[in-house]
Amino acid sequence: MKISGTVLNDISEKLRIVPPEKGGIIGSRNGIVCVYCLDDGAIQTERNAYVPDVEKLNGMIVQWAEKGIRFAGLFHSHPYPQTELSVADMEYITKIMGAMPDSISELHFPVVVPGLGMTGHLAKRRGGEVIIVQENIMIVKE
Repeated sequence: MKISGTVLNDISEKLRIVPPEKGGIIGSRNGIVCVYCLDDGAIQTERNAYVPDVEKLNGMIVQWAEKGIRFAGLFHSHPYPQTELSVADMEYITKIMGAMPDSISELHFPVVVPGLGMTGHLAKRRGGEVIIVQENIMIVKE
C-alpha cells in the first residue's frame, strides 16, 4: 500500500490516544492513500471488535467519489503488540469484500498498534474467494 506520510502520521497519532479497536476508512487517488476519515462508531472492547458507523462512513465515501477519491479500505487499531488480523477481522473483511461491486477487487485493511506503527493487510477477491495477505507499506510524499 502506498500512503501519504502525512496521512500515516495523522492516523497513528490519533489512534495513539484512543482505546484499541477504533478505526475508520481510507481513500486513494492515483493509487496513493491520501485521505482518511476517523470513525466515531462504537468501540466493542468486551468483544475486542471495531464496529464502524456505516452510515457516516458511506456518506464520506460518496463525498470522496465526487472529488475523484476512491474508497481504498478500512483501518483499525489493536492493543499492543497484536499486529496481525484476528479471526473476527478476517471474517468481517470477507463480508465487506463480498458486498463490494465487481469493480472493486482489492481493498487495504491496515492495523495500527500504538508504539509499533501500521501493518498492511490486503484483501483480494478472486472469483468467489477472498484472499487476505500481509502487504508492505510504502510512505510517499504528497
